Amino acid sequence: MTKSAKNKQAPQQGALEKKQATSTELTGGAGFTYEDKVVAYYLAALLRGEKAMLQHGSVSSVAVQQAGHGQPMDDLIVEFRDTDGPRSLGLQVKSTITVSGAATNKDFRDVLNRARETRQTPNFHADRDVCGYVVENVAEAGHRSLNRLIRWAVSSPTPADFDRRFAEDGAAAAAERALRDELAPLVRASSAEDEWNFYRQFVAARLNGLDETGIVWAEITNRLQELVASNEDGQEVLLFDRLCRIVRDGAGTARKWTRATLLAQLRGVVRLKVSPSFRDDIDTLVQFSTDGLNEIAETIDGFEVDRAALQQDVCERLGVSRVVNISGLPGCGKSVMLKRVATEAGQRGPILFLKSDRLTGKSWVEFAAALGLRHRKLDDLLAEISATGTATLYIDGIDRINPDQKRIILDILNVIESNPGLSNWRVLATSRDQGLETYRAWFPASFYSGTQIGDFQVEPFNDDEAEALAKEKPGLRHLLMGTPSVKAIARRPFFAAVLARNFSDGTTEPQTEVDLINAWWARAGHDAPVEVVPQRQRALLDIAEKGVANLGKNVAARSLAPPTFEHIAAMKSDLLVRGNNGDASYSFTHDIFFEWTFFRLLIDLGDTWIEGLAKAGEPPLLGRVVGLLAQHSIAEPGKWSASYAALDGSTLRPQWRREWLTAPPFTSAFVNRQKEFAELVTANDYALLEKLLVWFQAQHTIPSPIVLAQASPGQSGLDQVGLAELLSWPSDFTSWGRFLDWLLPLAAKLPVRLLPRVVEVFSVWQNALSDFRTARSKAIVATCADWLIEFEKAAYSDRLVFERGPWDELGRDAQKQFATALRIVVLRAARAFPEYAKALFDRALTNERMRGEEYSDFMALAWMMAEVSPERLAAVTKAELQQELPQDHIDREKREQRERVERIKRIRNKPESERTDNERQALEHPYFHIPHSYDGYGREEIGIDRHHNFYYPVSAAHEPFASLFAKKPEVALELVRDLSNHATTGWRQIANITRHQHGHPDSGDNCLSMGRAAVLGRLDRL
Repeated sequence: MTKSAKNKQAPQQGALEKKQATSTELTGGAGFTYEDKVVAYYLAALLRGEKAMLQHGSVSSVAVQQAGHGQPMDDLIVEFRDTDGPRSLGLQVKSTITVSGAATNKDFRDVLNRARETRQTPNFHADRDVCGYVVENVAEAGHRSLNRLIRWAVSSPTPADFDRRFAEDGAAAAAERALRDELAPLVRASSAEDEWNFYRQFVAARLNGLDETGIVWAEITNRLQELVASNEDGQEVLLFDRLCRIVRDGAGTARKWTRATLLAQLRGVVRLKVSPSFRDDIDTLVQFSTDGLNEIAETIDGFEVDRAALQQDVCERLGVSRVVNISGLPGCGKSVMLKRVATEAGQRGPILFLKSDRLTGKSWVEFAAALGLRHRKLDDLLAEISATGTATLYIDGIDRINPDQKRIILDILNVIESNPGLSNWRVLATSRDQGLETYRAWFPASFYSGTQIGDFQVEPFNDDEAEALAKEKPGLRHLLMGTPSVKAIARRPFFAAVLARNFSDGTTEPQTEVDLINAWWARAGHDAPVEVVPQRQRALLDIAEKGVANLGKNVAARSLAPPTFEHIAAMKSDLLVRGNNGDASYSFTHDIFFEWTFFRLLIDLGDTWIEGLAKAGEPPLLGRVVGLLAQHSIAEPGKWSASYAALDGSTLRPQWRREWLTAPPFTSAFVNRQKEFAELVTANDYALLEKLLVWFQAQHTIPSPIVLAQASPGQSGLDQVGLAELLSWPSDFTSWGRFLDWLLPLAAKLPVRLLPRVVEVFSVWQNALSDFRTARSKAIVATCADWLIEFEKAAYSDRLVFERGPWDELGRDAQKQFATALRIVVLRAARAFPEYAKALFDRALTNERMRGEEYSDFMALAWMMAEVSPERLAAVTKAELQQELPQDHIDREKREQRERVERIKRIRNKPESERTDNERQALEHPYFHIPHSYDGYGREEIGIDRHHNFYYPVSAAHEPFASLFAKKPEVALELVRDLSNHATTGWRQIANITRHQHGHPDSGDNCLSMGRAAVLGRLDRL
């Protein structure tokens, strides 16, 4: 559709007709190259964040073909923003126009009509908004006179001042007077003030020179050149051409661009530099990010261990997941891994890196103000970083952000969530949280939709990494290659750094983290002279105690005791603390140094440590410190139990009892201190053991990495998180192993009420290791198999009973859930320990009641049994689905009836005095036999349980058929053959039984066809 044709659709005079908006596919047709370039001119201003012609302020959005959105000026709508607020500019774009009120001048009359309609729309602000036309070619005289009318109206403070110019002695020339009179019928002003406002709110501009090599074209391309990162092969011309193409493509869909959406469309086309208007702000954010990265120490006594493979794994995970949480044990190098990924990205352009202890303010606006940012609108800043750098938000210690500053992160995430132009943004964060509370607390659910959920575990140094460090630091070799308990400490990068700086002389071999803390403390953090150690320890305690509210960060200098300052310089030199803002405050250089010092503070408080924790405000993140104190206390007989009793009698939150109770297995010293632990948790009929089982599982598990790595179509992120937590893994396999080794010998004598909790704990271990043949897993499976056999004896006996002995303590629903959990443990371990799974299926074959009630449990893991014992799987299926054949049923009924008749005869032949009570009742209440009828619906009873609930609704994906055909097709075919033959036999028997009512089926092929149809009809329902 041509431009002139489009203009012919405008009304001749008067208001625009109220009719359905013309399709944007038509009004935005191809070929309007002048209109494309005019819009591209405004897009260039939007891209640079600059001003543009005909309105005040900087361009904030550009839209085209907006008739369907209530805009009479539909060609181009430009929104601006200045200190007074938002402004709008509505334009009709014309390649040629004539300024006159002639009846034949349809184009200009159309513009005035649209202007009048625009002024009447509810969103038009008379004091800020303008509308009009922009044209390439126009007769000079009329255009000049119109602009004089516009300028006079703008410069006149009142309508009377404007009108005075046209008095007999006024300054208006004849041309302007004539044009005003000529346009008056078109303007249709209701008053002098209305006419004055019309011209004040109207714009008329000629914009030419947009052709290639034209003056405006040259100016635009020169300014775009400043945005192109590598201006090779005319990239600035390519950028302007791309803007024109974006305009043409967007016209058909009534597109509106903000800076973020425009940058998103340019992504991958031209590599851009930071816009001049954003350069200072982006530089400020980059410097803030760099300062945060520099606070993370990544060397071990000057040596950097290469973990490139781990870094690459993080990047790959970030490539498939919108959010990745880097987690792991304390000191394993989470922050260092984040730093390396972020630093590499920073070499390609701007990044945004936030560190939990460097945030200020309670919202993004306050944070941006504290940094001195001029642009505080997140959309624009994030779009700029995305276009010129890396669209990833890096957060170190997201779980340690002060609650008062949580809104800063949420503001960023909400903007990313709500702005389609920022859909490429991702988040990479570190967290000690070994569950997925980080996701629930911070990220909108849509972050997970259609994507994997990244939870990346950073492990201690492997053998190769430890060997590389040992070669560089020989003094650490005996620790890095020592006993398992020593290696568990020495191979964590942070702990290795402490050992390298303090204990590389070979005199110290810490078996536990508590051992390492005590050795570190004995040197006051780093090889302090013996005579200075006590004073320096006091200084560290002072900083930790005064800074507990912020976890050792930003401790105000004015709050510290005077003697502390005598050691500040030495502690800064030893990298224990750092100064902030010209030493106005101090922070521990690492969270672990604060935790270790506060741990020593609790020891220093002695029996009053509980009061000290309450005085500190009970920060939840001190949980690890309390756990360390519990590990320390278990080594001293009686102290751990006494401290738990004190905690239980205090008013502190339950969190501290949970930390205290679950901490001992996380130290290697637990192996030799199990007696005191067992005595406490088994006392009072195992009252504390039940809490321990629940808390241990809740506190020390991680979501299944396998589930998190799978993105299922149509599955929401929250569903995936829920499944991952349902199939959770141990957070620390070594510590879990210690706990299970203590629990397994105890399991046989536990009360029934605790067994479901024990199975839940067992399942966590088996979720990760069910396919591995280990002694621990075998003990778990054997224990579960024994419990299951005992339960089956009570629950599925041959006679109907309503009591199940000790199992009744659980209740019916709990019994069913418990039995299902046991079967899952046994069947999931079928690859490693097939004997237990096979025995379970053998019992299902012979126990019809158990098989019928729990058939869905057996089929739930059919995929496993299809590998281990497909023949047993098929046998259980046949036993469940194949029913008694019709003729066999009739024969059995006849046989049983004969036996009853013969029994009655024998009873009657007895003297009455010799008859038993049962025999007398048999004579008094004779059995009335009603033969089973195979007429009507009975004709479908061919010996296949076609109404089995497990196979409803009908699907070929039902088990075991799906797994057997996929893994053992010959067994699957044999199963289908046996079911088919059984059904065919039953159909033939039904036909013979009902031959007198329905006659014989046709012989030969017809008979065979009918038989096949009947059989297939029943099998289709399976």
